[in-house]
Amino acid sequence: MDIEGAEILAIQGAKRLIDSSPNIKIIMEWSPRMMKRYGNVEELIDYLFKDGFSANYIKSDGSLGKQVTKEELLNIDLIDIVFMRNNTVVN
Repeated sequence: MDIEGAEILAIQGAKRLIDSSPNIKIIMEWSPRMMKRYGNVEELIDYLFKDGFSANYIKSDGSLGKQVTKEELLNIDLIDIVFMRNNTVVN
């Protein structure tokens, strides 16, 4: 998703779907600066990580980059990220 910072609202609205979908992947443009307008970015990260998600960069060729920490997520701006649960198999 790429909804100009409102990603935080979309995830809040999809909470039941996310909670009931063990293999869901959330792919989004990540911009804490833009997302701050719509909610608390740190709380969003905590919610996802506590629900078993990890985050990885998406490289320009579409492949997965390295896993990123909460601190990195709070301090980077405008990059594509995939959140997936740790038990998810990447094909």
